[in-house]
Amino acid sequence: MSYDLDESLASVIRALAESRCNTKLKPHAPFFPSDAVPHSSKFKYKCKKLYEAGLLERSEGYGRWGYRYRVPEPKEAPQ
Repeated sequence: MSYDLDESLASVIRALAESRCNTKLKPHAPFFPSDAVPHSSKFKYKCKKLYEAGLLERSEGYGRWGYRYRVPEPKEAPQ
């Protein structure tokens, strides 16, 4: 079974967009894995794998919340 990173990133973004508990989430704002709907360890696993592949940024969270992730803004090509 291959791990499709692009589809995984799309599913992370989709889950965050569908979140009812975090309606003010901006496209590139930091988020905790628990901000997504549904809450699951599989979602946390996807976030971790995407971070390891360089598709998400990660920073320390607060207390028991673990890591915060962020979808980086697209880099502009030099002109």
